[in-house]
Amino acid sequence: MGRLANGMEYRVLPHSFPPRKVVCYMAVNSGSLHEDRDEQGLAHFLEHLVFLGTARFPSVEASKKELAELGMAYGGDLNAYTDFNQTVYTLHSPTEAPSASSPSNSPTSRETTEAPTDHPAAAADESGSNTYRCLVLLRELCFEATLEGGKDFDTEKKNVMSEEQMRNTVAYRVEKRLFDQMHGEDGNMLKERWPIGDMRVIQKCTPEKARAFYKKWYTPDNMCLFVVGDIEAEAVVRAIHSIFADIPSPSPTLSPSPSTHTETEAMPPDSASAPVLEFCKGGRFTCRGSGRLPSSHAFFQSAKQREVVVQHDLLRLVSITIGVKEPMVAVRDRRESFITVVDTTIDLVLHSRLADLYDNTRDPPFLSILHEYLNSARENCAWNVLVLSAKPTKWKEALHAAIQEIAKLCLYGVSAGELKWATQTLLKQWRDAARQESSIESSELMEELLDDWTVGNITVDREQEYQLCKELAPLVTPQIVQDRAKLIFPFVTDYFDAYTGREGRPRGSIFVYGPTHMNTDTQEGPDAAYDDYGDDNDDGHIPDPLGGEEPSLSLQQTPALIHEQAVKKISALRHLDVDMPTMNSGALPKGPRLRLRVGEVLEVLRKGLQQPEQPSAFELPDWIVDPHEIESKMASLRPRFIPPLVRSPLKSFGPRVCAAAPHTDDASEGYTDPRTDVVLLRLQNGVTINAKKTDFEPNSCDIHLAFTGGVLLETDKSEQGASNLGLEAIFGGGVCGYPNKVIRKLLPLWGLSISSGSDKEGVVVSMALDANADEGVGLERSFQLIHAFMTKPTWDLEALERARNAMLVKLQLMETSMDSQLAIRLADVLFCGDHRCSTPSVDQVKDLSVDTLKTLVRRQLQPERLEISVVGDFDLARVKELALRYLGTLENDPEHTLVATDDPADVSVPFAPIKHFDRSQVCRVFIPDEQNANRCTLTVAFRNYGRYDTDKARAFHNEAQDSGEEGEGVGDGMGYHGDVDAPMPLLEGERYKAHPFYRFRLWRLIDSIVNNRIFKEIREHRGLAYAADFTGSHSDLFDDGVVFVTVNPSPEKAAKAFDAVMLELHALATDRPPTENEFTAALAPTLAGIASNLETNDYWLTLLYGLQDRYKAKDLSHIHSIADFYAKITLDDVKDELRHRFNPSPCVTGIGLTGSRELEGLGERLQAAIEKRVRDKFGADESLCNQLQQWPSDGWEEVLEEDQEWVALQQRKRQKRWLVWAAPAMVVVATVVLGGLYGLYSGRGRGGWGIGGIFTSRRPTE
Repeated sequence: MGRLANGMEYRVLPHSFPPRKVVCYMAVNSGSLHEDRDEQGLAHFLEHLVFLGTARFPSVEASKKELAELGMAYGGDLNAYTDFNQTVYTLHSPTEAPSASSPSNSPTSRETTEAPTDHPAAAADESGSNTYRCLVLLRELCFEATLEGGKDFDTEKKNVMSEEQMRNTVAYRVEKRLFDQMHGEDGNMLKERWPIGDMRVIQKCTPEKARAFYKKWYTPDNMCLFVVGDIEAEAVVRAIHSIFADIPSPSPTLSPSPSTHTETEAMPPDSASAPVLEFCKGGRFTCRGSGRLPSSHAFFQSAKQREVVVQHDLLRLVSITIGVKEPMVAVRDRRESFITVVDTTIDLVLHSRLADLYDNTRDPPFLSILHEYLNSARENCAWNVLVLSAKPTKWKEALHAAIQEIAKLCLYGVSAGELKWATQTLLKQWRDAARQESSIESSELMEELLDDWTVGNITVDREQEYQLCKELAPLVTPQIVQDRAKLIFPFVTDYFDAYTGREGRPRGSIFVYGPTHMNTDTQEGPDAAYDDYGDDNDDGHIPDPLGGEEPSLSLQQTPALIHEQAVKKISALRHLDVDMPTMNSGALPKGPRLRLRVGEVLEVLRKGLQQPEQPSAFELPDWIVDPHEIESKMASLRPRFIPPLVRSPLKSFGPRVCAAAPHTDDASEGYTDPRTDVVLLRLQNGVTINAKKTDFEPNSCDIHLAFTGGVLLETDKSEQGASNLGLEAIFGGGVCGYPNKVIRKLLPLWGLSISSGSDKEGVVVSMALDANADEGVGLERSFQLIHAFMTKPTWDLEALERARNAMLVKLQLMETSMDSQLAIRLADVLFCGDHRCSTPSVDQVKDLSVDTLKTLVRRQLQPERLEISVVGDFDLARVKELALRYLGTLENDPEHTLVATDDPADVSVPFAPIKHFDRSQVCRVFIPDEQNANRCTLTVAFRNYGRYDTDKARAFHNEAQDSGEEGEGVGDGMGYHGDVDAPMPLLEGERYKAHPFYRFRLWRLIDSIVNNRIFKEIREHRGLAYAADFTGSHSDLFDDGVVFVTVNPSPEKAAKAFDAVMLELHALATDRPPTENEFTAALAPTLAGIASNLETNDYWLTLLYGLQDRYKAKDLSHIHSIADFYAKITLDDVKDELRHRFNPSPCVTGIGLTGSRELEGLGERLQAAIEKRVRDKFGADESLCNQLQQWPSDGWEEVLEEDQEWVALQQRKRQKRWLVWAAPAMVVVATVVLGGLYGLYSGRGRGGWGIGGIFTSRRPTE
């Protein structure tokens, strides 16, 4: 760390994971708080403008070319964000440019990107490394932006306004209301300076005004540079001096600080006064921009409007926030570190108790309860808040439960056993973090550095943190925990006391938001407080008893069960940055009216603080699987390894290893791939194991369980949703007779973290652990859990109902989300109403029986359907031993077995294929919201292909059989020639095109090319939408897929955006195919990413996935020479694919609209216009509906225009609003003027054009 003479600070941290990657951030202390009233939004707008051109890179295209040469993607690897007090520019780059090149992507000229000889960046370039060039790029953005006017400048205005419109959601309006309440002090500008700014200011902004703001705030003494990655620190420091030292500063020249500080400093004792400590304490507060940080916080005090209630039609849950602001506390010494340990212990215990409460009931009173006590550097304060969310019928029970648990903690503290568990859990987590420090992502460390700098923390590494906590944790006692809880929670426990808030006794405020009406499917209960009809003039908005408007904000909206976080580091709150108006919506209400009253909230709070019950006893088992039972199964089943599934009709390109050998015990070695050291194993019950031992991430191991099937197993519509609900039920029910709350407490003690997910083709369970800690006990317990999960899941009816209620809440939330409703509608059309791809209804979820769920779960959890991938730092012999013991003793249920034979040649997929759309259609959804929150999402979908070209795999297999080349060691002409170590002839000439994965890899490049093109044309050139994205969804089991283009235009520009999208796609396939530069911009980041990702565990997990799945055309050849394979793909390959196999018809267009009622009419006109446009281009002949059509030869013209009816309507609305405001003012002015004239001419109005006889005394003149 150090500081240049011009005042610019820097932090450099060498970190080798991921390898050959570097992350560079430039933090500019210029945010919305630095703007004057007539500058609102300039900080954010400037963040957009600097990318339009600099002295060295005069255009966006020049920047893109530089990024492509560096192996970076524009927008993905180079980006920025603006907040209240900072604008941060971010670069993620490989440390070396990709070296592999195909004939079509040979190195291009760099004459436009080489530094001039008189440019300081040209000096002392030690290696021409990517890191150096990234620093030059940051210099260009932050000091050399041209900020010229013209078309691009005006287009960027449209993009900012589109961004504001796109993010104009109810959730954000609620957040703004909370800011109004919590930052309502006089002089606090946070509530008035949202980063998105004032669109009127943006519309009027000139290049001169932007340059003035840039010159004022973009100075070296107002910035800090951060560099983290696989770098040599001294070389980077020299580069920083070379590139940035000559930049002048408007402030007096400072003495440069030495750059010899280590990247992490050990926590000093309380009495330390070392220069490094003082240097760190300054942080961003030494920057010029720190003077604009909000300093008028009323710390420890309740808000001016202490209780606030907000209701809205589109909300579905009730959320209650009780909180208070406190000063930020930087962690700089052992005392502050000890307090952090105690606070973390308190949160761990509290959240664990709340999770137990959730698990103990069939219908939990809350969906989430979270206490947060953390710094928020963006607001220059700390938050001490309790946030809960609940169904409208349960909010009273939820609030009562939360208050009771806090009261218990303050009144009774924690037991010795509970504290022991919490301490062990925290130490285990800190130890594992220290052991795995070298495998932490550089981007994660970058965020920590930035946060430490903004708060003023001393940065310590994981080992220092562990040693410090190991020293401090034993000092924590039950009494200390209880005493500290009494200092943290007075904002709850002392809410009704009359006192002035202070440190140790903060005084809280309450913010409540929720729906205006009950959900129609919600049963009335004792908790409900609503009227059946309500007053005709009642908009559902309950006034604050203190008077005035009810401003507000929400710190959490997602209803999810709280899982305790074992290590909770102080970090900044992140919020959106968009503006929103009032809270009244035009959405049609559902169900009876809900009234949320402040008095009721206070009454529940008061009752919750009454004498709580003592917490329950705390006991945990050592093991969950009976070892005697396992020994018995080992003796009776005699598990063994059989030859792995290396070759089959779908795995024809792999090595020529016999796929089906007799079941013998000597197959325990499996097959080791000499190219990658991947080990393939298979057990007699069908369980397959793919293992890759790595040293990329020391002491880190990941286990990935993949069950083929997923929702494809739902063979009948009556089973829709059963797969997801059944799995959620057993995950929440526990195993081996132990409830979920016991398993949840054991996992952190064992050093295990588990997550799960399900999609239409499978179920995935992921486990992360330290396989070497505690003599490998964690590894055994992970295999134990797999065995228990598959053999003895607990079918707890209360857990089932909890899972059902959670799914119902999710469906209810989706009802008011335009994006969710559009996705549901599109899925129905794209997949022809197939119930397996549709979202179940509320009634369907309610009707799912226990028997149906059990059947689906048994059908899914069959050993024959399980593929396990193990990647990381582990002992292979130990994995084999545990696999035999815990996986080999799993038994298939004959009733649910899909594989009739063990013959690897039987690869017919045992699931009915999913039919895709065969004709062009347009669908639309509309969500009313009368908040001037008009938003639009437009999605166009096209038919595409599956992930694997199974036809190529089968064709090669059949040819090999016909030619008699299936013998051991026989050359196949495309894969291996007996010796598996021989070079792959697959990459010779054009043979790579015959590989089943060629098409998918080709489309990965096409995705990037199309993304770059439509982003450039739709956003940068036309300004039609803030966001434009092209992505694909490809089946693993079937040769089907879909590609999507999604844009977010203003509603009136949606038709024009559709035309523009289709024009650009047509151009890519016909008259304006991808250029050499576009191809390089797609290929270079791909190659750079592969080079880095090959040294990460996560990437190898994706490579191993499916290697032994008999239904997937994936084999070992898929994971060989990946970068070389991509480098073989040429620009001509891309052009040919787009020209002949990118079929624009049939296409499905989805239109999503939310806003005022008039948008329904616009939606109808938009749908009609798109339908006519597609018919005109592709014809309406029904005989063609099952055929894929190519792009029309006569081109695609942009004929659709903005919706003039909507534009005129909006203009009339603006005029009406102006008249509503102006008419009274004009009457007053006219009255004053006429009165003045009367007074003037009657002699009563002395002094000219005053207010005359209207407001002066009517007494006679003297």
